[in-house]
Amino acid sequence: MTLKIEVGSDEVILVSFPHFDIENHTECRYDSLQLSLINSSGTSELYDSLQLSLINSSGTSELWRRCGVLDLPAQVFHNSVYLKFVSDDSVQRSGFKVVYTILPKAEEPTAVGDDVFDCSVDHFYKFAHHFNCNLAVNCDGEEDEKNCSYSSEDCGAGSIDAGEKCFTYSRVEKGLSWYDAYSRCLRQNETLANPRDPEEWGIFKEAMSYGKKTATVYTGLRTSQNTVAEVPSLYRDLWQWSDTTIALYVNVSLRSIAIPMCTYFRVEEGPHNLATVSCVVPMDARFVCERLKSSTVETPGGVTLPLLETNATWSKNITLMPCPSGHVVRDFLSCDLQSQCRDERDRKLCETEGDVALFQCEHSSQSVHYTLVCDFRLDCPDGSDENFCVHPQCAQDVCRTGQCLARDHRCDGMQHCDDGSDENCPQSIKQAGSLVPPPAVLYFDGRGGYDVQPLNITDPCPDTHFRCHRDYCLPVYVRCNGMDDCPGREDEVRCDSYECPGFYRCRGSSVCLHPDHLCDGEFQCPQHDDELLCDLQCPDACQCQGLAFLCQGKFSVASFTSLRYLDASGSGMTMKDLELNLYLVYVRLAKCDLDTIPHVDLGNLRTLDVSYNRLTTLELDSLVPLRNLQVLVLVGNPLVTVVGMTSSVTLPRLKDVNLAWTQLGEINTTVFSCFSAITRLNVSNSPLETITIEGFKDFPNLEVLDLRGCPLTNYPPDVIKDLTAFSRMYADDFKLCCKATLPANFDPENCHAPADDIASCEDLLRSDVYRVFLWLFAILAVLGNAGSFVARFYLQNESFQSSFNVLVTSLSVADFLMGVYLAIIGVADQVYRGRYLWQGETWKNSIACKTAGFLSLLSSEVSAFFICLITLDRLLVLRFPFSRCHLSKKSALIACGIAWVIGFILAVIPLLPMTAHWKFYSQTGICIPLPFSDNAKFLGQSYSFSVMIVLNFVQFVLIAVGQLIIYSAVRAGSLAQAKKKASRDAAIARRLSTIVLSDFLCWFPIGLLGLLASTGTPIPTEVNVGVAIFVLPFNSALNPFLYTFNIVMEKRRKAAEARMLQRLESRHFTELSRAEPKLPAMLTVTKETALNQIEGWLGVRVITLSDLASRFDMMPKMDQVEPSSRMAISDVL
Repeated sequence: MTLKIEVGSDEVILVSFPHFDIENHTECRYDSLQLSLINSSGTSELYDSLQLSLINSSGTSELWRRCGVLDLPAQVFHNSVYLKFVSDDSVQRSGFKVVYTILPKAEEPTAVGDDVFDCSVDHFYKFAHHFNCNLAVNCDGEEDEKNCSYSSEDCGAGSIDAGEKCFTYSRVEKGLSWYDAYSRCLRQNETLANPRDPEEWGIFKEAMSYGKKTATVYTGLRTSQNTVAEVPSLYRDLWQWSDTTIALYVNVSLRSIAIPMCTYFRVEEGPHNLATVSCVVPMDARFVCERLKSSTVETPGGVTLPLLETNATWSKNITLMPCPSGHVVRDFLSCDLQSQCRDERDRKLCETEGDVALFQCEHSSQSVHYTLVCDFRLDCPDGSDENFCVHPQCAQDVCRTGQCLARDHRCDGMQHCDDGSDENCPQSIKQAGSLVPPPAVLYFDGRGGYDVQPLNITDPCPDTHFRCHRDYCLPVYVRCNGMDDCPGREDEVRCDSYECPGFYRCRGSSVCLHPDHLCDGEFQCPQHDDELLCDLQCPDACQCQGLAFLCQGKFSVASFTSLRYLDASGSGMTMKDLELNLYLVYVRLAKCDLDTIPHVDLGNLRTLDVSYNRLTTLELDSLVPLRNLQVLVLVGNPLVTVVGMTSSVTLPRLKDVNLAWTQLGEINTTVFSCFSAITRLNVSNSPLETITIEGFKDFPNLEVLDLRGCPLTNYPPDVIKDLTAFSRMYADDFKLCCKATLPANFDPENCHAPADDIASCEDLLRSDVYRVFLWLFAILAVLGNAGSFVARFYLQNESFQSSFNVLVTSLSVADFLMGVYLAIIGVADQVYRGRYLWQGETWKNSIACKTAGFLSLLSSEVSAFFICLITLDRLLVLRFPFSRCHLSKKSALIACGIAWVIGFILAVIPLLPMTAHWKFYSQTGICIPLPFSDNAKFLGQSYSFSVMIVLNFVQFVLIAVGQLIIYSAVRAGSLAQAKKKASRDAAIARRLSTIVLSDFLCWFPIGLLGLLASTGTPIPTEVNVGVAIFVLPFNSALNPFLYTFNIVMEKRRKAAEARMLQRLESRHFTELSRAEPKLPAMLTVTKETALNQIEGWLGVRVITLSDLASRFDMMPKMDQVEPSSRMAISDVL
C-alpha cells in the first residue's frame, strides 16, 4: 500500500499519527510502514519501516524511518511526501492511522513546543481535527481539549472525568515496565488508574477510543502477592489496586496465573480487554494515572461496627476475660499489654496479686504470660522469652525458625510458621476475580480464597460483617488490620482509638473478631491467638490459664507436653512425673514430701521451687540436666549440706538461689563453689553463724544478699568488700552496712539493716550529746542517791525509826545501782572509742556488759517496787491514822527484802543456763534490750516486753491511783478556813503531782511505745535513743530530790518557823508588860494570834500537828497517834 501526498510551492502538509502500532524490530525488517523517495534515476530505497521522504527541488530526499509502538508528534512538511506500508504477514498488530491536511503557507500552524502549536489563529478550525479530544494537550491555550465529552473543570484539560477521580493519559514510552509506570505516577502525586466498579470500568474502556490509540496501556491492577508490599496469606488470591486497596470488583477473566503479576489494557484482547504481564518486564506502552478531584469529599472518618446482639454468646470451650473498654481477651492474656486489656498500673496489680502466671523479661520491665514463652515469637523486647529455648527434634517438617510443621500444613494456604516459610511456595491465583458489583458480601476462606455474594441494597450486613462506604460488607476482622479493604480506605481510619465492645481483640493489633470467628479453624488474628489452645481440656484437679496449670492433685501431666508453667504444691507429684514435659519453664512442687531431686532432663526449666519439703541434702549432680535453670528456691527445707560437683561450669545460668529458713549454718567455698554465676542469694532466717574467710570469693557476680534473721557472729571484716557487682544488702547487723565493710563503689542507701539505736560504726555511743547526758544522769544518780542515803542514815536521828525512811533508803540504793550501770556504759564507750565496729560483739558478750544489764534491770524494777510501797505506806497513814494496819519498821524491812528478791530473780532469769541462748543482755551496746527497738526480734523479746512494759506500766497505774487517793483524803479532812484551805491544798497537790509526773514521764512513754511496737507500728530510731538515754534513768536521778532532799529542806523550814514563833511570843509578852496600865485587854496573847502574825510575815501557811488533829476532829486523841505515824504525817504535810 502506497500513498503520495503532493503539494504546491505555496502549500504545506500537516501530518499526524493518532495511532501507530507496527511490529517492532531494532532495524524495522518485518511488518512495517515504508516511506520512500523516487529520485531522478527512478530507483527507490525500501526499508521494513515507515520511511518519510522529503522531495526537494534538487531531487534529493531525507529519510525518516519508524516502527514499533510510537507516539509520533504532528509535523508540518513543505514538500510532497510518499508513504508505503509493507508486511510479511507473520505478526499482526493493530496498525497505524495517518491524518494529513494541505494548508496554504500563510496558514501554516506555528509550533511553540514539542507537539504543541499556536491554536489561537482564526483558521484553527482547518486543522483542529488533528488535535481535538485526543487526551493530549497539543494547543498552547488548551483549545483542543475544551468542551470534550470526557473533560470537566475539576479535572482540567487532557484528563478524563471519572466521577470522584480524574484519569490522565501519558505518552508512549519505549522499554517501560509496570513498576516504571507506577513510579512515574507517584512522582506526579498520582497513582496508576484503578477502575474499582462497573461505572469506572466503563469510563476507562471508553477512554481507549479517544485520540491516540495505543494497544498497550498499563492499569493499576495487580496480584496482592507482589514485591511492592507483603500482605497476609488471607489475601493470596485477591487482586490489589496500585493504591494498596483490595480489588473487590475485578473486570478480568483469566485462568490460573503465577504471581506476582500486573495488568495492562488491550483493545483487541477479548471482551474484558485485560492481560497480565510480569511487573518488571519492559514494553512500549502508555499508562493512565489517576488522582482525586480537588472537590472530592474526604474519606469518611471510620466505620461503625455492628454491636453484638444481646443473645450473642461465646459458645466455644474457652475462658475469656472482659476488659474495661468492653472487648474480651483470652484469660491468660488479661494482664498482657499487647492485648490492650489493662494499662501499666493494672498490669503491676496483676503481678502483685499473682493471679496470672507471668514470665519476667530479663532486660526489661515487661512481662508476658508463660503460654507465650518458647512459641517461636519474640514477645519480650530483648527476646529473652525465646533465646534460651530448647526444642525437640521435629518428626515431620520444620519451619525456618525451627518450629515443627505437619507435612499437610505446608502450602495449604494458611500460615502456620511464624515466619511464613511454610507458604513460601510457587504461588498462583486460582480465581481470576469477581464480577459481582456492590452491594455485595465478601467471605474469606482463610486460605487465600474468597467468595463474593450479591446483597440487596436494602438488606443489612451480616452480624459478622461491617459495611463500607460503597456498600461492600466485609468481615469484622479486616477492620484495622493494616490492609485497605474498603474502596475508600475507611476501614483503616482512626485505628489508634478504635474500640470493639463485645468482640474479641487480637493480641498485638487492633483486629477484632466476632464470636463466630474465634476458634473456627482459620487464622484471623495476626499472631494466631484466635486459634491458640482451642482444644485444651483442663484436668479436674487443676485451674488452667492457657499453658499455666495450678493443680492441687495428681493428673496425667504427660498428656500436656506443651505445658509451660506448673504449680502443683501439695499435690504429691514428683520431678519424675515431669520427664516428658520438655517445655516446662516454671515448676513449683512445694509441700510435696520430696526428699530428693532426681535426674530429669528439663532443658527449658528456668525456675524450680521445691520449698517446704524434706530435703536434707542438695545433690548438685541432679541439677546438671537443668541447663537453663536460673532460679532455685529451697525455702523451708531442713537442708544442712550441699554435695556434688564443684566445677564452676556446673550451673552456668543459675542466678537466684533462695535458702531462707533452711538449716545451713555456714557459707564456705566447698558448699557454694558451683554457684559462681548467681547474682541473688537469700539465706535469711537460717541458723547461719559463720562465713569463712573465703566467704563470697566464688560469687564475683553477686548483686543482692539477704542475711536477715541470721544469728551471724563470725565473718571476716572484708566479707563483701571485694564484690564489685554488689548493689543491695539486707541484714540485721548494722556493721555490715558500715562504710568500712562495703565495696568502694557501693551506695550505702541500698544497704538495708536496722541501725543500732545507740551505737555507730565507730563508737558505742554515736553522739557526744548522748555521752554528755549519760554522764550527767550517772553523776546525778550516783551522787544524789549516795547523798540521800547518808542524809537519812547519819543526819536524821530517826533514819530507821519509821517504815517511810526504810523504804526511801532502799529506794536510794536501787537508784544508786542505775547510776553504776550508766557509769559502766560510759566507761565502755571510752574504752571502745573508734574501734567499736569489730569489737562490739566482744563487748556485748562480755561479763561487764551482762553485769551492767543485770544492774539496769534490777535497779529499774526494784525502784518501781519501792515507789509503790512508799505510796502504800503514805496512803495507810493518812487514810487510817489510828489503825494498826500500818507498815512498821519490821514490815517495811520485810517488804524491801521481798522487793529485792523479786527484782534479783527478774534480772537473773536471762542469765540462767536454760535462757542463755536468748543472749538477753547482748542484744545492744547498752546491754539491755528495749522491747520496742527495730532489732527487738530476739528470743527473749516476750520476756523483755512482759517485764519492762507490762509490769512497770501496771506499777505506774498503781502509783498514780494511790497518790490521787492521798490527795483526796488530805483535802476532804480540812477544817480550816476556805482561803487557808485552798492554799494548803494547792501546796499538797503540787508535791503529789511532782511525784506522779516524774513516774509518768518515765514509765508512760515506755509503756506506750511498747504497746505500739506490739501492734507492728514502726518506732523511729530517734525515739528509741531518747528512751534509752533520757527516759530510762530519769527517775533514778530525780528520786533523791523527791523523797529526801525536799524533806530535809522542809524540816529546816519548820525549825525556822519554831524559832520565829518563840521570838514572837517573847516579844508579845515584853510589850504587854510595858503596856499593862494602858492595855488591860492584852493581858493574854493566844497561840492563834501569834501564828497569824507569823503567816503574815512569811506569806505562807503554817501547819501544826494540832491543826492536823483539829482537821480530823481528833485533838483529844492526838496523844494516841504513834510517834512513827506522827512523823509520817509530818513528812506528808
